[in-house]
Amino acid sequence: MNSTRPVLEANALEIGYGSTVIQSNITFSVTPGEIVCVCGGSGCGKSTLMRTVATLLDPLGGSLKIGGVELVGSSAEDLSVIRRQLGVMFQSGALFGGLTVLENVMLPIETHTQLSRSVRREMAMSLLSAVFLEDHANKLPSELSGGMQKRAAIARALSLEPPIVLLDEPSAGLDPITSAELDMLIRRLARLARKTFLVVTHELPSIFEIADRIVFLDAVERTVTAVGPPSQLRENGPERVRRFLNRQPENADKEAA
Repeated sequence: MNSTRPVLEANALEIGYGSTVIQSNITFSVTPGEIVCVCGGSGCGKSTLMRTVATLLDPLGGSLKIGGVELVGSSAEDLSVIRRQLGVMFQSGALFGGLTVLENVMLPIETHTQLSRSVRREMAMSLLSAVFLEDHANKLPSELSGGMQKRAAIARALSLEPPIVLLDEPSAGLDPITSAELDMLIRRLARLARKTFLVVTHELPSIFEIADRIVFLDAVERTVTAVGPPSQLRENGPERVRRFLNRQPENADKEAA
């Protein structure tokens, strides 16, 4: 595959629930090895976009191609192909409490491949090593810290070697130091393992640390109002984008006067 060809392309995409449109005319792309963060104010539709990309919600219109396959109006066969392109970690991590960390990571491999148990175990241990959890493989999720649970969930999301990894609020509930450590891990996986990430987050330190580009969903205009490197948009983006990235409330100027 051409290294510059997008692995995810949204064009005039419309998302929402039933007949309720949350965002429309969403257009952006993600290239291999890139980290793109989806951000915006509360209620702007970040999680709705993530659930749509994860194939949990049907797009309401437009185009959404994942690995070159069109999701809108896709057949069951195409949908299966698309889902194999995606690794997903939702905000809670969603690890199975009755399984060890190793068994959690092995589960997708066991479900979707015919590999022997020894090979599945070897693959899972390699992933746990990549997220620095190889010494905790036989522990239950409840025995791990919050940050370690997030790392285990990322390892599981990587278990089928998907071209695209979706992370929904990966830093939620973590203290600043643990959050920074997770940011470093995501950046390391993108750089060394050539993994592509689409990350939903409202954490500004994480955005500036990991994002090659951001997609800003505007809660007022109900569309994408900016796509680009966060440092550039903080200085030269549309007003609401600059305010968001500089942590400036809408009424800050009035109060200062």
